[in-house]
Formats: sequence, structure tokens, C-alpha cells
Amino acid sequence: IKKKKRPTSFERRFLSARGTPGAKDGILEVAMVWHDTVMKIDRYEAKQGRCVTVGSSQYCNYIIGSDGYLTSTIAQYTSNGWQLVFNTNNPGFLLVGDEKRPFSGCSSAECGVPVSNSVVEPGALAFPVSGDVRAKFVYGEVYILVHFVDRVPFVLPLLGNFQISNYGSLFASLAIHLALFSVVFFAT
Repeated sequence: IKKKKRPTSFERRFLSARGTPGAKDGILEVAMVWHDTVMKIDRYEAKQGRCVTVGSSQYCNYIIGSDGYLTSTIAQYTSNGWQLVFNTNNPGFLLVGDEKRPFSGCSSAECGVPVSNSVVEPGALAFPVSGDVRAKFVYGEVYILVHFVDRVPFVLPLLGNFQISNYGSLFASLAIHLALFSVVFFAT
């Protein structure tokens, strides 16, 4: 009897995806999940002063719970790049390479203190984000997953390495079709 293969959860797939280790030029990807149901996925470009927030306010990027949740920052972009921001009493963990570190096991010596702004909790720690750093923030039944992905270069297929000899038949077909359409259009 063959065992049925269990489907891989979204959390496992999301946290296993990595950018280039040590890379700082990329995109922060954040997913909000409830019981393995993806509620929202956003991508954040690097922009000075940008913060990703969670809370009950309508101004938060990820709205959770009712009025009982305070607004808190989970990621911020500074002159040094993206940082994950967390408190040691928050449930959740960091994945650095293949090493899993609970937030409660992190210290200010290894993580550092975030650049303070109005939505960073007192006593919060900051961990620099690169391609091999991922995190899970838990808020009851809702959790927020964060990882850093490489920037995909945008190339227009017709303009990159364009050589007329590669498109000769395309232009010939276009010319023939235009000639036939003009005959039909002007002959009637």
C-alpha cells in the first residue's frame, strides 16, 4: 500500500524560498496567513523610511484582531537595508540559513536595536535581512511570514539583443498581411 504524500504547507514553501545569501539588493516579500489560508501577499521595494506594520488600526499594512492589538513594526528599511523588528516576548522565530532561532532566544548583542520611530515597541530588537534570513511572526491564529527574494531583472523580449535577421519572417508576414488588408479595404 502506497502512503499518500501529504501536501506541503504554504508556510513551509514560503520559508524554504531564499534569495542569494548575503544579498541586500532585493525585495521583501510578506505573507499574512490564517490556518494555511493565504490572506494577503505583498512585495516591498527598498525605500528609505518604509515600515511594514501589523495591528488593529486601519493604517497598518496587516490588520489583525480588534482594537486590542497595538500597532507594531515587523520590518523597516534604513540606510543599512531591511531589518526585521521584533520583541523577545513575541511568539515566532528567525530562520538564518538552516538555523531556527526563536525570538525569545535572541539578544541585543547579536541582533541590535532598531532605528526608533513611532511604531517600534520599546525593547525591540532588529535583525538585518538578507537572502538567507526568513521569519515567522505569530498573532494567535494569524501569522505573518517574511522572506527576502532576489530582484528579477526586467527585460523587454523584442528589444534585448534585437537583431533584424532573427525577425525577418515576422516582418515579411506583417508586410504581406498589411498589403492584403489594404487591397481589401481600398478595393471595396
